[in-house]
Amino acid sequence: MAPRPILEISLGLARDVLNLHNRYEDLKPSFKASEFYYKETKTAADKMEKHIEELQKQLVVLRDRQNKLGAGLGNKTKPSFLV
Repeated sequence: MAPRPILEISLGLARDVLNLHNRYEDLKPSFKASEFYYKETKTAADKMEKHIEELQKQLVVLRDRQNKLGAGLGNKTKPSFLV
């Protein structure tokens, strides 16, 4: 009597393994796609971060120029751009 439950358990485990393998095969393309999109998004985010740093440097330079320009003008004619 003992071998029968062991065989049933073994068959149940074998079915579970096959089902999990089939589910993995079904999901495999979405894993590859998500990895691809993650890499693309990471690359785009890195580019944007570098661009933001460049823009911040330009802003510092432009504000410095504005302050130098404003120092030479009277109060009524000070530039109001780049607030």
